Parts: sequence; structure tokens; C-alpha cells
Amino acid sequence: MENVKFEIITGGILSRYFGDHKNISIPNGVKVISDHLFENSEKLKSVRLPYNLTTIGNYAFANCKDLEKIELPNGVKTIGDFAFYHCESLKELIIPDSVESIGKESFEDCKNLEKVTLPAGLKKISKKLFEDCENLKEIVLPNGIRKIDYDAFADCKKLEKIEIPASVKYISEGAFDDCDNLVIYTPAGSIAEEYAKNNKIKFEIQ
Repeated sequence: MENVKFEIITGGILSRYFGDHKNISIPNGVKVISDHLFENSEKLKSVRLPYNLTTIGNYAFANCKDLEKIELPNGVKTIGDFAFYHCESLKELIIPDSVESIGKESFEDCKNLEKVTLPAGLKKISKKLFEDCENLKEIVLPNGIRKIDYDAFADCKKLEKIEIPASVKYISEGAFDDCDNLVIYTPAGSIAEEYAKNNKIKFEIQ
């Protein structure tokens, strides 16, 4: 890893980053990555996050167009709005089960994202969370999800399969706009089945 300088303030908040590096390792002791901290770091390719990290702020890594690899440690609870917006080189993301909330548009326009593993305790797919993830082919929503918000998967043109559990009680209009190849897999009698019928989306009963 290259020599990198950070400013860490009281409470383990990483407040400033000095440099323009390809590979960085954030020191242990950091619990919070501040809003906008690495935004527009276009050379950044990989990040090692500390084991005791709990919060990734709004826009923290937005527009890091070359970011290819980031492993989220078990212990992260919150991913902020637009946190990884337009990280177009990300291909795979495993979000640990410790994560309780993911903000709106966090992974919007991650054009090369192919595979996402969502945390077991997540309750909501936020507004435009995966919009324009045009290489995402399939995704499984964990049992416990209750809401799929506006444009959550809009323009995911290669999305072919999504598993939606019976726990989902609300799906916004437009959640799957322009997902022309999509098949929804869901239990009989679910809200997702009704939504698929009303919006002329193919579905299969699990």
C-alpha cells in the first residue's frame, strides 16, 4: 500500500484524506468515514476498511470511477445516501449482515456491478438504490425486507431474476421500470405476485 495521510478526530471519525492514491488502507480505530471524503477520487482502485468501521457517510466514495475492490467488514451498520454512486468499475459487492440501513441511490449507476449479496436484516430497498446497474443479472432479497422504493431497480436492463419474499408489503410504482427481461420469483399470494400481474411483469411462484 502507498503512504497515505489521514486526519482522524474524536470518536474515530475519519475527517480528511490527503493524497490521490490508487490503493489505500484505512487505519484501525476509524469508526466513521465522513460524508464526501473520497468523492471524485478517480484514481482510487482498492480500499481496505478497518474491522471496527460502523458508518460509511453520504457520498463517501461517489464517483470513484476506477474503484474495483472494497470489502465491507462485518460491523458496518449504516451505508449513507449516494455512498458508492457511479462507481462504475465495481463488479461484486458483499454487504455484511451487520448492515441495518442503506441510503438512497447508494449504488446507482454502478454500471458493471454484476453480483450483490444483501444483508439478512435489511428492511427496505431505498429509492433508486440500484438504478442503472445495467449489468446486474439477478438478486435475492432477504426475508424481512418490507419495502421496495421508487425506481429501486429501474433501467437494470440485464436483470433477469429477482427473488422477492412474502415479507415485502409495498412495492413502489416504477421500481422495475425498463427491466424488460425480468422474471419475479415470489410465493403465491404475495404483494410481489399482485404487483407483477398489475404491471405485466413475468413471474414464477416459488
